[in-house]
Amino acid sequence: MMQMLPILFPALISCALQQKLEKKEWTVGKLIPVWGVYTVLINFMNLLLYQYVFKNDTGWMDRFANNDFIIRYLLLAIIFAIIFPVLKFALNPFFSIKIEKKKQKENKVD
Repeated sequence: MMQMLPILFPALISCALQQKLEKKEWTVGKLIPVWGVYTVLINFMNLLLYQYVFKNDTGWMDRFANNDFIIRYLLLAIIFAIIFPVLKFALNPFFSIKIEKKKQKENKVD
């Protein structure tokens, strides 16, 4: 159970923070996909950081047996969990998708 904590818990922090920033109540149907995206995003960034910055590419899953590694991974994941929703909230007004639907005139052939 201790090994699953740093993988799954920080995404809940991200969801709670995003919900506070948006000032909306979420349903379970909205929470689960957002939690899944944050789980993948946080762990992917953590993996990239450990692989390429710290040059730590030996026995990835075996390292979760070490409590020191779990604590460092959890702290780094919590930092990412705070950064991502704030970054999304700050950049959200600058990106939008606009879909326009034009009504076509019907040409009747007599």
